[in-house]
Amino acid sequence: MMPMVHSAKVIETYQEQIARQIQYFHQAAPEARILFIGPSDMGKSVGGRMVTWPHLPEMVDSLKATALRNDAAFWDLYRMMGGENSMAQWVKHVPALAGPDYIHFTPTGATKVGEALSRSFLTYYDFYELRKTLPADRVKKALQP
Repeated sequence: MMPMVHSAKVIETYQEQIARQIQYFHQAAPEARILFIGPSDMGKSVGGRMVTWPHLPEMVDSLKATALRNDAAFWDLYRMMGGENSMAQWVKHVPALAGPDYIHFTPTGATKVGEALSRSFLTYYDFYELRKTLPADRVKKALQP
């Protein structure tokens, strides 16, 4: 999608399409829980330097808001990778975690992403289990800033 994103209006239109898709899945399988995995960082050559694709951070933020507004969880792959300009580091990593197109993961990189997602599930499950053992007022107090 990113090669076609050149304005906030395009992001808004894409956001609306994603919202309709999430709503469709809720209707098709009301008991299912939805996890939306956001896009990874993607590199584009600008002035001979590989940088994050223009508008990608805004796209990630808008997709997160759309997922949450539509009762879907959101996993932020872009930020898990390291955020802006992180794809260049994934390409340079030894062994390479992403390919020379600065868009797709290598098998090693895909494994790293899968392991990070798995660790996230385990961390949140552990937190869920911990919350069940604590009195509700203590949990509320612990979550306050």
